[in-house]
Amino acid sequence: MATTQSIKNRDARFCRDCGGPLKTVFEDYKICENTTKIGEQLDSKDICEPLGRERRLFCEFCGHRVSMGETVCPACKRKASTP
Repeated sequence: MATTQSIKNRDARFCRDCGGPLKTVFEDYKICENTTKIGEQLDSKDICEPLGRERRLFCEFCGHRVSMGETVCPACKRKASTP
């Protein structure tokens, strides 16, 4: 498992660290299960960090790569959620 840190964001669809799709585990709680062996991540890693909105590498809504510190996605124009 890439992370055991759950994400409670109904609209989030992608991991902020690897860019792979999130899996819903209970109602609105989601986790990243992408690893170097399974999944569809864009940045290959086995352990993802639960990145905050200022440190994210990928948009949690559309999966587009974003620059560090960028809180509005250049692709979908959505503002990063908090935390």
